[in-house]
Amino acid sequence: ADLPYHLSYFDRDIAAEPIRFGPDLPAEQQKIMRTMGELDAWNARKFAERRPGQTVAESLAQMRAGRDAVREAVAGLTDADLDRRVFIPLVGCGRVTVRLALQSCLIHTWSHFTEARLRLKQAAPIPSPAITHAALSFFLSMMPMMVSRDNLPTRPFTAVMSVGGAGGGDWTIRVADGACRVAEGRAGTADLTMTY
Repeated sequence: ADLPYHLSYFDRDIAAEPIRFGPDLPAEQQKIMRTMGELDAWNARKFAERRPGQTVAESLAQMRAGRDAVREAVAGLTDADLDRRVFIPLVGCGRVTVRLALQSCLIHTWSHFTEARLRLKQAAPIPSPAITHAALSFFLSMMPMMVSRDNLPTRPFTAVMSVGGAGGGDWTIRVADGACRVAEGRAGTADLTMTY
Protein backbone atom coordinates (compact mmCIF):
# COMPACT_ATOMS: atom_id res chain seq x y z
CA ALA A 1 0.00 0.00 0.00
CA ASP A 2 2.97 2.37 0.53
CA LEU A 3 4.14 2.83 -3.05
CA PRO A 4 0.87 3.80 -4.76
CA TYR A 5 0.07 6.07 -1.81
CA HIS A 6 3.45 7.79 -2.19
CA LEU A 7 2.93 8.21 -5.94
CA SER A 8 -0.52 9.69 -5.31
CA TYR A 9 0.65 12.63 -3.20
CA PHE A 10 3.78 13.20 -5.27
CA ASP A 11 1.75 13.50 -8.48
CA ARG A 12 -0.76 15.79 -6.78
CA ASP A 13 1.71 18.05 -4.93
CA ILE A 14 4.54 18.17 -7.49
CA ALA A 15 2.60 18.25 -10.76
CA ALA A 16 -1.19 18.63 -10.56
CA GLU A 17 -1.57 21.43 -8.00
CA PRO A 18 1.38 23.59 -9.12
CA ILE A 19 0.16 23.41 -12.73
CA ARG A 20 -3.47 24.02 -11.82
CA PHE A 21 -2.79 26.95 -9.48
CA GLY A 22 0.19 28.47 -11.34
CA PRO A 23 1.16 31.75 -9.64
CA ASP A 24 -1.83 31.42 -7.29
CA LEU A 25 -0.37 28.36 -5.53
CA PRO A 26 -0.94 28.90 -1.77
CA ALA A 27 2.05 30.49 -0.05
CA GLU A 28 2.40 27.60 2.43
CA GLN A 29 3.09 25.31 -0.53
CA GLN A 30 5.86 27.59 -1.85
CA LYS A 31 8.61 26.54 0.54
CA ILE A 32 11.49 24.85 -1.21
CA MET A 33 13.12 21.80 0.37
CA ARG A 34 16.82 22.58 0.76
CA THR A 35 18.19 19.21 1.90
CA MET A 36 17.49 15.52 1.51
CA GLY A 37 16.58 15.55 5.23
CA GLU A 38 13.80 18.06 4.49
CA LEU A 39 12.60 15.82 1.65
CA ASP A 40 12.53 12.86 4.06
CA ALA A 41 10.57 14.96 6.58
CA TRP A 42 8.05 15.92 3.86
CA ASN A 43 7.51 12.26 3.01
CA ALA A 44 7.13 11.41 6.71
CA ARG A 45 4.46 14.14 7.11
CA LYS A 46 2.60 12.84 4.07
CA PHE A 47 2.63 9.28 5.39
CA ALA A 48 1.43 10.51 8.78
CA GLU A 49 -1.66 11.90 6.99
CA ARG A 50 -2.58 8.46 5.66
CA ARG A 51 -5.46 6.67 7.35
CA PRO A 52 -4.17 3.91 9.67
CA GLY A 53 -4.78 0.49 8.15
CA GLN A 54 -5.28 1.86 4.64
CA THR A 55 -5.60 -0.99 2.15
CA VAL A 56 -3.75 -1.55 -1.11
CA ALA A 57 -7.00 -0.95 -2.99
CA GLU A 58 -7.45 2.43 -1.29
CA SER A 59 -3.87 3.45 -2.09
CA LEU A 60 -4.30 2.39 -5.72
CA ALA A 61 -7.51 4.45 -5.93
CA GLN A 62 -5.62 7.47 -4.56
CA MET A 63 -2.80 6.92 -7.07
CA ARG A 64 -5.30 6.81 -9.94
CA ALA A 65 -6.95 9.98 -8.60
CA GLY A 66 -3.54 11.68 -8.52
CA ARG A 67 -2.94 10.68 -12.16
CA ASP A 68 -6.40 11.99 -13.08
CA ALA A 69 -5.59 15.29 -11.34
CA VAL A 70 -2.46 15.64 -13.50
CA ARG A 71 -4.49 14.91 -16.64
CA GLU A 72 -7.08 17.52 -15.64
CA ALA A 73 -4.37 20.11 -14.89
CA VAL A 74 -2.86 19.78 -18.38
CA ALA A 75 -6.08 19.22 -20.33
CA GLY A 76 -6.37 22.76 -21.68
CA LEU A 77 -2.67 23.56 -22.05
CA THR A 78 -0.96 24.38 -25.32
CA ASP A 79 2.66 23.57 -26.23
CA ALA A 80 3.56 27.16 -25.34
CA ASP A 81 2.07 26.67 -21.86
CA LEU A 82 4.73 24.02 -21.17
CA ASP A 83 7.23 26.86 -20.77
CA ARG A 84 5.06 28.69 -18.20
CA ARG A 85 6.61 28.90 -14.71
CA VAL A 86 5.20 27.01 -11.74
CA PHE A 87 6.56 26.35 -8.27
CA ILE A 88 7.55 22.88 -7.08
CA PRO A 89 9.17 22.44 -3.66
CA LEU A 90 11.68 19.70 -4.51
CA VAL A 91 15.36 20.08 -3.64
CA GLY A 92 17.07 22.03 -6.42
CA CYS A 93 13.80 23.24 -7.97
CA GLY A 94 11.55 26.15 -7.00
CA ARG A 95 10.24 28.11 -10.01
CA VAL A 96 10.45 25.73 -12.96
CA THR A 97 8.54 25.18 -16.18
CA VAL A 98 5.36 23.14 -16.46
CA ARG A 99 7.43 20.84 -18.68
CA LEU A 100 9.89 20.16 -15.85
CA ALA A 101 7.09 19.57 -13.34
CA LEU A 102 5.62 16.95 -15.69
CA GLN A 103 9.04 15.41 -16.31
CA SER A 104 9.58 15.18 -12.55
CA CYS A 105 6.34 13.26 -12.21
CA LEU A 106 7.22 10.90 -15.07
CA ILE A 107 10.78 10.28 -13.89
CA HIS A 108 9.72 9.80 -10.27
CA THR A 109 7.24 7.13 -11.37
CA TRP A 110 9.88 5.47 -13.59
CA SER A 111 12.31 5.37 -10.68
CA HIS A 112 9.89 3.70 -8.27
CA PHE A 113 8.53 1.37 -10.96
CA THR A 114 12.04 0.24 -11.90
CA GLU A 115 13.03 -0.25 -8.27
CA ALA A 116 9.88 -2.29 -7.56
CA ARG A 117 10.38 -4.42 -10.66
CA LEU A 118 14.00 -5.18 -9.68
CA ARG A 119 13.19 -5.87 -6.02
CA LEU A 120 10.36 -8.19 -7.00
CA LYS A 121 12.58 -9.84 -9.63
CA GLN A 122 10.08 -9.19 -12.40
CA ALA A 123 11.30 -9.20 -16.01
CA ALA A 124 8.24 -7.34 -17.30
CA PRO A 125 6.67 -4.99 -17.98
CA ILE A 126 9.52 -2.86 -19.28
CA PRO A 127 9.13 0.94 -19.54
CA SER A 128 9.45 2.44 -22.99
CA PRO A 129 13.03 3.15 -24.13
CA ALA A 130 12.17 6.87 -24.49
CA ILE A 131 11.06 7.13 -20.84
CA THR A 132 14.07 5.13 -19.64
CA HIS A 133 16.46 7.38 -21.58
CA ALA A 134 14.75 10.53 -20.29
CA ALA A 135 15.01 9.25 -16.71
CA LEU A 136 18.68 8.33 -17.03
CA SER A 137 19.45 11.74 -18.56
CA PHE A 138 17.57 13.48 -15.76
CA PHE A 139 19.35 11.62 -12.96
CA LEU A 140 22.78 12.07 -14.52
CA SER A 141 22.11 15.78 -15.05
CA MET A 142 21.72 16.01 -11.26
CA MET A 143 25.28 14.75 -10.71
CA PRO A 144 26.76 18.28 -10.31
CA MET A 145 24.30 18.92 -7.45
CA MET A 146 25.61 15.84 -5.61
CA VAL A 147 29.30 16.71 -5.83
CA SER A 148 31.00 18.03 -2.73
CA ARG A 149 32.84 21.17 -3.86
CA ASP A 150 35.37 20.62 -1.05
CA ASN A 151 36.32 17.19 -2.37
CA LEU A 152 36.72 17.88 -6.09
CA PRO A 153 40.01 16.62 -7.54
CA THR A 154 42.66 19.25 -8.16
CA ARG A 155 43.40 17.98 -11.67
CA PRO A 156 40.81 17.48 -14.43
CA PHE A 157 38.96 14.17 -14.28
CA THR A 158 36.69 12.60 -16.89
CA ALA A 159 34.35 9.66 -16.36
CA VAL A 160 31.99 7.98 -18.79
CA MET A 161 28.85 6.20 -17.71
CA SER A 162 27.66 3.78 -20.38
CA VAL A 163 24.26 2.17 -19.89
CA GLY A 164 23.27 -0.65 -22.25
CA GLY A 165 19.85 -1.89 -23.24
CA ALA A 166 16.78 -0.16 -24.60
CA GLY A 167 16.84 3.47 -23.57
CA GLY A 168 20.47 3.41 -22.48
CA GLY A 169 23.26 5.60 -23.74
CA ASP A 170 26.52 7.25 -22.84
CA TRP A 171 27.08 10.25 -20.58
CA THR A 172 30.37 12.02 -19.90
CA ILE A 173 31.07 13.56 -16.51
CA ARG A 174 33.86 16.15 -16.50
CA VAL A 175 35.35 17.66 -13.36
CA ALA A 176 37.65 20.64 -13.92
CA ASP A 177 38.24 24.15 -12.63
CA GLY A 178 36.16 23.54 -9.50
CA ALA A 179 33.04 22.45 -11.39
CA CYS A 180 31.33 19.25 -12.47
CA ARG A 181 29.54 19.07 -15.82
CA VAL A 182 27.57 16.27 -17.45
CA ALA A 183 26.91 15.93 -21.17
CA GLU A 184 25.25 13.20 -23.15
CA GLY A 185 27.73 11.38 -25.38
CA ARG A 186 30.96 9.48 -24.93
CA ALA A 187 34.27 11.26 -24.40
CA GLY A 188 37.13 10.08 -26.61
CA THR A 189 39.32 9.45 -23.57
CA ALA A 190 38.28 9.00 -19.97
CA ASP A 191 39.97 8.35 -16.66
CA LEU A 192 37.17 5.98 -15.70
CA THR A 193 34.47 4.17 -17.70
CA MET A 194 31.53 2.60 -15.92
CA THR A 195 29.46 0.15 -17.94
CA TYR A 196 26.07 -1.17 -16.86
